[in-house]
Amino acid sequence: MDGYFSANSFFTYGVPLKFIKSNFNMNVGAGYTKIPGITNQVKGFTHNYNYNLGAVVSSNISEYIDFTVSYDAVFNVVNNTIEPANNGNYSTHNARASVNLLSKSGWVLQNEINHTFTKGLGDGFDQRFWLWNASVGKKFLKNQRGELRASVFDLLKQNRSINRSVNGLDIVDSQNQVLTQYFMLTFTYRLRNFGKAKQPEGGERRRFERAAQKGTALREAA
Repeated sequence: MDGYFSANSFFTYGVPLKFIKSNFNMNVGAGYTKIPGITNQVKGFTHNYNYNLGAVVSSNISEYIDFTVSYDAVFNVVNNTIEPANNGNYSTHNARASVNLLSKSGWVLQNEINHTFTKGLGDGFDQRFWLWNASVGKKFLKNQRGELRASVFDLLKQNRSINRSVNGLDIVDSQNQVLTQYFMLTFTYRLRNFGKAKQPEGGERRRFERAAQKGTALREAA
């Protein structure tokens, strides 16, 4: 069907926060989508307006301390030209905080917590839950190349997934089964560069230099 149209805009701004050795970034955006559809042989359109904003503070303190705090939200306004009952406003919000700590002796501690909530989806679909992931590990072997880590996903057993999609003149709310709490033990070994190639020394170096000079002289004569 003719009549589909979509446009989006996005703006972001970043600045260092020297007093806490971190970076601050903010973003805003807006979009519009026009979707054609037919109901009972009557052609119409769904106009979907969305607005988003977000902010994040990320640390730049040292290799031993790393933290991030962020928030983002998306607001949607839906207008249907044939089915006014499908009109509505809804929004999705997500707040996140994480911290990673590394000691000089090789101990690693990671924590990440997310708070997600929605508004305007209706009874049974609006959601509010916490997702907490954590892990602890130890680096060992030469140059701390090996790491043994124990992790837990969804410590609070609240993970879920509810989505809204706008397709033509229909608005569909769906709930999906997702992975909830599990534990995992991992071992990681990191391969690194083996350094620069060894340079020739003594008489061997002089032979290389004479060969290079000879090659240069032959190219100049040619």
